[in-house]
Amino acid sequence: MATPLPMSGKLELPIQWSGTAMKKTQQTGGYSVETIQGLNPYVETTTLTWRLPMDKMGELIRGFKADKWLGMYSYTCPIMGPVVIRPTSNYSYVEDISRGQWQVSVDFRRIS
Repeated sequence: MATPLPMSGKLELPIQWSGTAMKKTQQTGGYSVETIQGLNPYVETTTLTWRLPMDKMGELIRGFKADKWLGMYSYTCPIMGPVVIRPTSNYSYVEDISRGQWQVSVDFRRIS
């Protein structure tokens, strides 16, 4: 069961999705053909970014770590509509000295 994405109201926009089709190349002699594999053959990913004060940044990252990066989150994307996403193991955070906040970026994969 997916839980709502934490602090989704604090996300920076725009959100950019990227996709990859899972293909397999079959070759015989001089002939080669690519076919799409699987029941759900597309992998769609995005990087979501928040600007948060230090205490909120820590709370967000600890929440993802507590689920061992396996939690599923529901989110209504302005581009894709309602989606279920899961964080990958890629994340970063950097201090934005000019604003006194932290910028937190987490990569997500679309589940449905």
